[in-house]
Amino acid sequence: MIKKFLIIMLILSVTVSAFAADEMIPDFSPESLVILNNILRKLSRAAYNVKSSVDDTQGYLEDKVDGVTIQLSDEEMEVLLITDAHINVAQLSAISANLGTITAGTVTGATIQTAASGARVKMDTSEFLAYDDSSNEVFKIDITGGDVGDVTLGDYANSKGVKYDKSAGTFNIKGVLTATSGEIGGWTINATTINSTNDKVVLDNANEKITVGDTGTTHIQIDGANDYIQSSDFVSGALGSGWRIGNTEAEFQNIRARGKLTTTVFEKEAISIVGGNLLVLGGDILNADMTALDASTMTISGDETFAVNDVLRIKDGTDDEWFTVTNIGSAPTYTVTRDQGSGYGANSNPIWKKGTAVVNYGQSGTGGIFLTSSESDSPYIHFFTHAGSPWSTTTAKTRLGNLDGIPGASGWGIWAGDGYLGALEVIDTISVSSQGSIRSNLTGNYPYVEFSNAGLQLKDSDTGGTYGTATYTTAGTYGYGALAWIMNSDLKIPFAVLKEPNAGANDVADIRLYNRGDNPGGAAEVGDLAVVNGKLMICTGAGTPGTWAVVGSQN
Repeated sequence: MIKKFLIIMLILSVTVSAFAADEMIPDFSPESLVILNNILRKLSRAAYNVKSSVDDTQGYLEDKVDGVTIQLSDEEMEVLLITDAHINVAQLSAISANLGTITAGTVTGATIQTAASGARVKMDTSEFLAYDDSSNEVFKIDITGGDVGDVTLGDYANSKGVKYDKSAGTFNIKGVLTATSGEIGGWTINATTINSTNDKVVLDNANEKITVGDTGTTHIQIDGANDYIQSSDFVSGALGSGWRIGNTEAEFQNIRARGKLTTTVFEKEAISIVGGNLLVLGGDILNADMTALDASTMTISGDETFAVNDVLRIKDGTDDEWFTVTNIGSAPTYTVTRDQGSGYGANSNPIWKKGTAVVNYGQSGTGGIFLTSSESDSPYIHFFTHAGSPWSTTTAKTRLGNLDGIPGASGWGIWAGDGYLGALEVIDTISVSSQGSIRSNLTGNYPYVEFSNAGLQLKDSDTGGTYGTATYTTAGTYGYGALAWIMNSDLKIPFAVLKEPNAGANDVADIRLYNRGDNPGGAAEVGDLAVVNGKLMICTGAGTPGTWAVVGSQN
């Protein structure tokens, strides 16, 4: 197929110093120039106005003219056809001319670029590229192939560019992205902050802070400069508000744990926990490491103030050491006597580390509360005191829980060393075993009411004596010491008065009944007693009211 090119030359300016038919134009090969000259001569009725730019003379193309201007009419342009059979140029660069403006046409199967090397734009059948002056690829559009539609900007292969992947629908950036304004995913980019919609989340680079929530009310602050997370209303202390989590401590109003809470030191004002035991005592933590030397001082954080002769204890899973405070002049650094329990050699004490719990047992005569679920005969709550050597001896005062191990006690219950219960409010039931009793006064103090499996008795003395002919403690009878018994199985009556409450002129009655003006009008049972107008009455017929009769012969 013969390819035809319509060369439209509106104005072709060619400047030569000498031009003749037998001379060649340097930009064309000799063969091409001959073909072109023959074609031009064969154009019928062609009017060529070849003018000299020097003297305005006219002539034919082979004539010698200094500077020529060739003007063609539309008719002449249509006749001027060049085919691949008539012109053969090794490279397109062999033709040098100002092409003007091309408004239509198609170039196929060729590589077009603005320069052979260096800074240039290049286009071929598969891609469109741009290079910098060092021939580094800085822009690329894939036109065909598996990456068709992909666009790369910058040196993406070396992590310094941008790539749009059409097939994946992604926009990837390698390197640093800098922006002081704009939006991304609904977030507003400002000079130093990135804000969410309605400013509910603000990333503040200038202040190294993240704000979460409505800043007009209580919100959350993440402060990178000061290493804490807190509520905006945080005030430290017992009367404070809000909360804060720092890199070494946290402060809240309330804490709820749905799972296990594990800690080396647990403190509420002065509470420490170790293993399966809980000691309610004063305490603090070491604020500096201790050495193994006997002369090593003890430095605490200062939440607790120790006194001279306070007994201290530090214990972990391996070691257990007792101390006595001897000097408080440099508090919270204290001079102590180490190894009071004599468990270690000279200058071979445990090397306690900063943050270890220090328990204060106080001075001689003070005590604490010990809760255990791992000691022998546990679990129980144990109230104790010590006499200055708690590493060897403590005195139990009260125990709640498993009483095994307490002399004379066993099972579960409440035990007090003095046998005294100051006050007891009974909501449901009190059950007393065969070896126990409840009494209203201490032993040796009178009168008292005592409740036991022998019944309820009122006593004003435990001294033996006689009542009539019987002696106290005689089997089946009674003696001087008991005032009254209720439901005693030996006496076999519900109620018995066993002695005169007051001997002599000040005697009082055993039972006093209210003297009423008429018979009781409520429900009554046979045997009920009442005093009516100075006479003892007895119910002889049950009912509402009952039937009442005078007991015996009364005036």
